[in-house]
Amino acid sequence: MRKAGLIFGVIFGLSLFALGLFSGSGCGSSSSDEQCQTVPISCGGKKIDACCTTSQCRYKASDGTVFNCNGTDCRAAAQQAARWCANQ
Repeated sequence: MRKAGLIFGVIFGLSLFALGLFSGSGCGSSSSDEQCQTVPISCGGKKIDACCTTSQCRYKASDGTVFNCNGTDCRAAAQQAARWCANQ
């Protein structure tokens, strides 16, 4: 149950962070200008960056693993990143 709660919290945090990054000034100013920010979540000492252009987002884990979003829809990528985080 603890792991399920952790995964839910990470998914929620990742989703909100990417949404804020995309809708705010964090996104790149052109389709090729990617901006990244570290997501403020607890992940076993590892980190995840949320990176976006004006049309595409992704999560990048500190070990090099990338979780691509479907354009700016990051629900599935957030779930994958949360599973990665829970296993760290």
